[in-house]
Amino acid sequence: MKNKRITVVQPDVFIEAEKIFDYIKLNSPKNADKFRKELLKQINEVEVYPTAYSPEKLLNQKLFLYRFAVIMKSWKLIFRQI
Repeated sequence: MKNKRITVVQPDVFIEAEKIFDYIKLNSPKNADKFRKELLKQINEVEVYPTAYSPEKLLNQKLFLYRFAVIMKSWKLIFRQI
C-alpha cells in the first residue's frame, strides 16, 4: 500500500496571505485577486508534485527538507517534506 501524502496548511498561512492580499489590493485589486488565485493554485500543485520545487537553501536542516514555490515573482510559499 502506498503512503498517502497529507497536506497540512497552518492557519497562519491564511492570516499572512490575507495581509498580503490587503496590501496588494490598496494599489491594485486586480493583482490582489491574481495573488489569491496563484496562491491557491500553488498550494494545490505542491500537494501533487512537492519534489518539483527547489530546496530552500536558507532553511537547510537535517530533519526536514524545505522547498519553495514562487508566487507572482515576489512572494515565496515555503513548505517542508516529512
